[in-house]
Amino acid sequence: MGTEGALFEIAFARAAAGDLTANQALLADAHHELLRMLRAGTEEQLISERWVTRLGKRQYWRTAKFSGMTEPFLVRWVVVAPGKIGGLGLGPASSAPPIDP
Repeated sequence: MGTEGALFEIAFARAAAGDLTANQALLADAHHELLRMLRAGTEEQLISERWVTRLGKRQYWRTAKFSGMTEPFLVRWVVVAPGKIGGLGLGPASSAPPIDP
């Protein structure tokens, strides 16, 4: 993937993460996983963001301090094509699933 594609993907993933925290009430009806996000509260401080590969799929991982959590919270977006989200994972950063070597 070229630099332009990678920059687009990270911009898209950042926007999606921002949309999730800004529109929690609307998104909670879409999937029970989002209820975890509601309990996490609002993002207070970004700790890290990175791209990983898990189960052969590219994922954007955003770890942040949230108002309702005592430990860092991890938001995982599965990006299946530029501009297309194929999945979402949420939970404490300490419970992050393994990534591909």
